[in-house]
Amino acid sequence: MIIKDKDVSVSTYYKKQLGDQVESDVAFYLKRQFLEQDDIFVFNNLRIEHNQEFAQIDHLIVYKKGFVLVESKSIKGTVKINDQLEWQRTVRGRWVGMPSPITQAEIQAKLLKKLLNENAESMLAKVLVVVLQGYFGGRCWDILCAASNDAIIDRSHIPSKLSPKIVKAEAIGSRVKEIISSNSNILKPNPSFSSSELNNIKHFLLAAHTPNLPPQKESTEDLKANASDAKTTKNEDAKCIDSNNRSSWFQCKKCESSNTEPKYGKFGYYVTCSECKTNTSMVQACLNCGNKKTRVSKRKQFYTVSCNCGVQTTFTHTNGVQQ
Repeated sequence: MIIKDKDVSVSTYYKKQLGDQVESDVAFYLKRQFLEQDDIFVFNNLRIEHNQEFAQIDHLIVYKKGFVLVESKSIKGTVKINDQLEWQRTVRGRWVGMPSPITQAEIQAKLLKKLLNENAESMLAKVLVVVLQGYFGGRCWDILCAASNDAIIDRSHIPSKLSPKIVKAEAIGSRVKEIISSNSNILKPNPSFSSSELNNIKHFLLAAHTPNLPPQKESTEDLKANASDAKTTKNEDAKCIDSNNRSSWFQCKKCESSNTEPKYGKFGYYVTCSECKTNTSMVQACLNCGNKKTRVSKRKQFYTVSCNCGVQTTFTHTNGVQQ
């Protein structure tokens, strides 16, 4: 099942166009392989944040036993890796060094684990949280590099453990399927996610996605208006801060009580009123542009409502006390 399609990218930069093409190819082959698989979730271009660090994951596959991260790489010519796991490729007939896509994906996987571990209680069954302490590291984690279909992979000196991790884009679907089949063996000790846990992870990752929006160019008129409004904005900052403090926690949509508790469900984060038991979604219209399609993410006791316009509003909930 395709949960998140590849983002549309329009670039005049040649190398960026090549990279986008490989990502599109990999997304196509993954879609063809797993479109009708209800228990296998595919995310393309997933961008997550944890402790002010970002990870751009080209392709993420989530299934009952764990996760597969795929790093797409545009490679023209030949690529080879020595015994020290150093990567090289040919550029205009000469060998040059290049960063390891496998190492890059491993760094992304590490950040993803931290993010999931910190929010494990909202996704995993309570019994499992107690046993594993919310530890996603006990799952299967696999890394793959998908190279351009026209790349030449020199496998004569690639370490045997690394070689299966490098495939061409056209083979990515079958390779991921092999990994899932192997890890799903009844003899594998790694625990499995339940259907409800998989759905929780799906909704959590969608809410955690933070797109890297291109900077918007301001017109001359906008720049003049911003300059003329600077003093007014500065004088009104105190009022804005006071307003945010007064509404710093999510109120019940029915009785408007602020005595609400945060929860996570099928449709994302919400609060339950302690007085009338009504559920209220944390998704709110952006105070800046009015956009109703905002996203909610969580880090510890902090809940952040983000809008595509760049505005973020953070709410705090600590030990049942709303702030």
